[in-house]
Amino acid sequence: MREGSDLPAVEACEILERIERGEPVIYDHVAIEGDIDLSRLELPFITMRDPGISPVWPMSLPPA
Repeated sequence: MREGSDLPAVEACEILERIERGEPVIYDHVAIEGDIDLSRLELPFITMRDPGISPVWPMSLPPA
């Protein structure tokens, strides 16, 4: 468990490794320790070919 928290801790590197292996990453009520930097992963590009879905870019965030 993370110090000062009742939540169990999961290392960020464990999550990144599972993503790289293509495994599902499902956690509920955990504290993530470390940085999850997805820019360092070598992930395949996925092309969407469904004409019913139009990508929105850039994404706009609601006002804070």
